[in-house]
Amino acid sequence: MLVSGTLADGLAVYTTTGTFSGTASTVRNHSFTIAATDAALATNIATYTLAVPAGKPGAPVIGTATTGDGEADVAFTAPASNGGSAITSYTVTSI
Repeated sequence: MLVSGTLADGLAVYTTTGTFSGTASTVRNHSFTIAATDAALATNIATYTLAVPAGKPGAPVIGTATTGDGEADVAFTAPASNGGSAITSYTVTSI
């Protein structure tokens, strides 16, 4: 049974089987305490932290590129999804 704290959005605990199910959808650390009692009424309590990391962002949409003397300007549109964390930089590689 969940004693304190909260599970990540998208997760559920089933008290009859003692299992967790689902996919965590909120990016952050989730701390919670659970208690389990066996048939002899012995109880064990444990606290856990579930870290839900940010996912990968979507790819930017590359527009036009114009070249100059040893440089290039590349137009792009940022992805619609940042994966749950701010995009702080891009790297352009020439091949």
